[in-house]
Amino acid sequence: MAKGECGEAVMFSMKILVAVGEACGADRLVEVSRCHVMTSMAPDIQHARIDLLEKFASAGGKYIVPTTVDPASLDLEHWREFKTPSDYYRSAMKLLQLNRRLGAIPNYSCIPYEQGLAPSFGEMVSFTESSYVAFANSVIGARANRESQGIAVSAGITGKAPLYGLRLKENRHGDVHVKLKGLDSSSFDDSDYAVLGYHLGANLGHEIPVIDGIKPGITIDQLKALGASVACKGSVAMYHIVGISPEARSRQEAFGGEKPKDVLEVDANALKRTREEISTVSGGKIDAVLVGCPHYSVFQIGKLAHQLEGKKVSTNVKFFLYTCQEAKALGEQMGYIKTIEKAGAHVSVGTCMTLSPMKYWGFKTIMTDSPKCAYTCPVDIGANVIFGTIDQCVRAAVRGIA
Repeated sequence: MAKGECGEAVMFSMKILVAVGEACGADRLVEVSRCHVMTSMAPDIQHARIDLLEKFASAGGKYIVPTTVDPASLDLEHWREFKTPSDYYRSAMKLLQLNRRLGAIPNYSCIPYEQGLAPSFGEMVSFTESSYVAFANSVIGARANRESQGIAVSAGITGKAPLYGLRLKENRHGDVHVKLKGLDSSSFDDSDYAVLGYHLGANLGHEIPVIDGIKPGITIDQLKALGASVACKGSVAMYHIVGISPEARSRQEAFGGEKPKDVLEVDANALKRTREEISTVSGGKIDAVLVGCPHYSVFQIGKLAHQLEGKKVSTNVKFFLYTCQEAKALGEQMGYIKTIEKAGAHVSVGTCMTLSPMKYWGFKTIMTDSPKCAYTCPVDIGANVIFGTIDQCVRAAVRGIA
């Protein structure tokens, strides 16, 4: 493959993978079962991203393992209504077309595990989306590293990746014992788990936390929120919840029989401070509410519909809900989308607030229930951010003030 006997695209991919493997101390390549790549117009590097995919596609490259794609950089159904400049549209569509040429699955979402496209326990994979990496490692028990576009695309074309990092069992053990002090997780909602994840990311960097004290009953959406936040604020690619994560049936298993390197206690005051720190301003007039980062599930869409029923979003506020094609289709059949749109909110499919060109709206202050959105939007959109629960977001959208 490296000598070009399987084509130019495979040879180019192997050069990348071997170089990465050597740099990371891997002694061999392993087969991967699936990949996940980017389609976004990331600031300053979109032309490089297009050039890279064009090089692979022109050389005859094809994904030989199932390869899903992250949200696109524009709404797939209503791009004109979302103030997307025409030159931006052309470049964004070019990225989508190139991935289609390579044979990508056009799911356009950061939550393939809610679209029937998830890996299984122990599968070797190559993913670019940080929240998906955290979920795959921590909830499913697949083996993923936080990897770049060049690595994931190359893995998709060759079906191989270097054996290093979290693909190795010995690197998947916990580092820090996280104790919930005086907290009852049975009363936690999605927002509490998102804040907990943000707090851990801020304090742990890239270390693997082992969280004690989470009671059974935590939902997929809550695990999704926890992983997205821990991965965005820090560079955590994996966490263990004792008794819930597949590789943490006990605390001893989570730490691989070793003692933790450190202990981090988390109490109500720590979460309160973290919740306040996520926002850049404490309140006031808002221009927009952005929810769905990661993409909302049909359950979250249903909850939002219930909260918006009989209400009207202020004429001074734009309300955007981001989700995937499958969740929207189910939401339509259940009447949720009609209720949400009747209230004056907009449902956006296949993109998200951190990847679409929201900066062209000129928002000064936005509100969100996503710490990941709150973390990235001051730079991506150039707006102040107020973080709150979905209940608080709905109230602010109706009143026009947080």
